[in-house]
Amino acid sequence: MDSQIINSSDDKNLQALKQEVEQLENITLIAIENLEEKLSSLQDITPVSDDENWSSRLDSIEVYAMEKLPPLSASIRQLSPEEFIHE
Repeated sequence: MDSQIINSSDDKNLQALKQEVEQLENITLIAIENLEEKLSSLQDITPVSDDENWSSRLDSIEVYAMEKLPPLSASIRQLSPEEFIHE
């Protein structure tokens, strides 16, 4: 009888793990779809010609980022799976 209790407990744990894996798979698929959408929108951007001086453009972007944007650590927060799905 003890083995039946253990098996029942194992079955519940296994079922809970399967549900968690399914949730993570769904979150991952949504994240992949969002990434694919963002990447496809980047393809619409006209590339910069080789003649342009990249150095000055990158320098100005870095300066702007340092002056205007908050530190990365301040903008990072833990999302719950529900929040992640809806963002």
